[in-house]
Amino acid sequence: MVSNIGRLRSYSLKIGQVDKQQASQLAKCLSQVPGVAEVVVIVEEGVANLKVDHKLLDKVALNKCSVMSEVRC
Repeated sequence: MVSNIGRLRSYSLKIGQVDKQQASQLAKCLSQVPGVAEVVVIVEEGVANLKVDHKLLDKVALNKCSVMSEVRC
């Protein structure tokens, strides 16, 4: 869990088409990535919206969780 709320930034991860079960698994995986404070997966839009601390964010671990590795900040 990230402790410094003032440093959090929005981060969008394009995940493609997933069903609700996959979205739940993805949210669980993403929430365990260092630097990720909050995860909201929007199945209909194929994105995961995150609140992250960029200083702590482990992008390698983040991409391992994702269905697609295209990331937009």
